[in-house]
Amino acid sequence: MSLIPNSSLWCFTIYAVFALLTLYFYWKNKKAVFFSTFGMSFFLGLGVVLLIPFLWIWDEQFHALVAKHIAEDPLHPQLMNFAPWLFEGKDWDEQVTWLHKQPFFLYSIALSIKIFGTKVWAVRLPSLLLYALTSVAVYDFGARLKDKRVGLLASWMFIHCFMFLELLSGRMTTDHNDAFFLCLILLSFWTHFRFQESKNRRWVLLTGLFVGLAILTKWLVGLLVFAPWGLQIVLNQNRFRWSEWKSLLTSLGIAVLIALPWQIYTLVAFPETAQRELSYNQEHFWVPLEGHRGNFSFHWLNLLETFRPEILVLTIIVLVVFWKKWKESYVYHLFFSALLLLVFYSLAATKMYAFIAPSIPLFILTIAFVIVSLLEMIPWKIISNVLFALVVFWMVNMTLRPDRIIDDYGLDVTAEMANAKDLYWQQMQFIQKHGDDNPKRLIINANMRQHGNIPWMFFTENKVVRFIPTRVQLERLKREGYSITAIRFGEELPEHVLGDTSIEILDFN
Repeated sequence: MSLIPNSSLWCFTIYAVFALLTLYFYWKNKKAVFFSTFGMSFFLGLGVVLLIPFLWIWDEQFHALVAKHIAEDPLHPQLMNFAPWLFEGKDWDEQVTWLHKQPFFLYSIALSIKIFGTKVWAVRLPSLLLYALTSVAVYDFGARLKDKRVGLLASWMFIHCFMFLELLSGRMTTDHNDAFFLCLILLSFWTHFRFQESKNRRWVLLTGLFVGLAILTKWLVGLLVFAPWGLQIVLNQNRFRWSEWKSLLTSLGIAVLIALPWQIYTLVAFPETAQRELSYNQEHFWVPLEGHRGNFSFHWLNLLETFRPEILVLTIIVLVVFWKKWKESYVYHLFFSALLLLVFYSLAATKMYAFIAPSIPLFILTIAFVIVSLLEMIPWKIISNVLFALVVFWMVNMTLRPDRIIDDYGLDVTAEMANAKDLYWQQMQFIQKHGDDNPKRLIINANMRQHGNIPWMFFTENKVVRFIPTRVQLERLKREGYSITAIRFGEELPEHVLGDTSIEILDFN
């Protein structure tokens, strides 16, 4: 029995058509391969996006609710947009002014919600579009890095990478935040490479744009492209030219112009919250926040969730052996930057699985370059082509991890996943039955699923909390014009709620 909805099956069918078209256009050397690559990645991603029609708790539903409130009030990012006194001293998951994440991806989701409404797929659409556009950049990047075979292999590995699919579908913690981040970092490397290749200054401007947006998505690691760029200039001091530093500084200046205004605005408009979040971000490096701990090998071992160890070892050996031949190749920029990112996050005290996501596309391009270079050494062209076809499908299977996809989405109907889906469905049905468009209705004790108040506020106009306010707090809320509804499940409600005849009681079974 399969739990794949018909909408996803249709998307997967269209994806298969675009995949065949991509192979045809690749074989015929047609520029339409860029269009078919976009269609292929978009419909594969859309099929995965539509697999689960509810918001995941960590962290998608929080991002969705903040984006909904941004669509209503663009100058004040909020999670809990009512009775601010009720949330004094609360953590990031119950704050009013919400600056826990940088804003670019949230404003993108807000625009989608503004256009399409509070639909689950509308929350995921911006990540999906950026992922599809980035897949085209990966093809172009690989083709220019060496040849179209590198472009095809790298783009197919990127498109089918299970980590990326789970991020854009909200399944993996940090979801759209890291989906945007990895795409923007990859795009900054692509535009920098195009500048190195053509010396056209528009690529300098675009690199600055993507770096600035990356910073506005997940802070200063977005500057990653400047590490190999600056190192290259320093190592080439024997032919130093001011124009090289000028290009880097121009790009950096554009990034600062894009990212800095938001930092200034939040520090002026919300000084206490902004300063607290800046301090909190710095603590990630020194303190394992929220229990996200691990040793130095944490991210290196997680890298093996995407790549087999023998592939990584082979890549390193080949890059060392052919250093003299390839040392001017941009592939070393990519590999150096991927390793730098891994080392940085390995040194940081807080460890989360998706932190290394931006390094994956850089590794993918490096691995594709190495494999195609090895296949080139085979003197018999027909054997080289057959092996290339086999390698493409083997590498796609390696990055896709079908076993992981099936398990994470419960497509084999395991008891654990089916039960989890039932709990989400029960909550969704309860919200649909009892929620309404009354912004002056307050739902309390709405913790049917952990943080069940968040999706309730996303899909309705009610104000909702997962805790039970005190008697004094309830009286103040009623004076502010709220009607109160309490959810009863698990333990019995306290007397100051049960004894208040003005409070509606709803039973969640």
